[in-house]
Amino acid sequence: MDKVTTIYVESSTIGLKDILTLVALVLGPLLAVWWTLRHEDHKQKRAAKERLFLTLMAHRKSNPPAADWANSLNLGPRLIKSTIR
Repeated sequence: MDKVTTIYVESSTIGLKDILTLVALVLGPLLAVWWTLRHEDHKQKRAAKERLFLTLMAHRKSNPPAADWANSLNLGPRLIKSTIR
């Protein structure tokens, strides 16, 4: 004798939980990429400021002033202005 299997399907209504899950699936990766890019940009700007500071400090007592020191002085205002926004 064959057994008959009956499968009942619930109604296909979309609830708030389903909508929030879809939003999280879409926004989660996008926010993660945005945060990573923002963090890398901040890290690069900080590293540039640190290099500027180290260059200025390394050549502070040289006489005549070194070319690196003069270039760092010229770069300083641009670097600081770009991070103040």
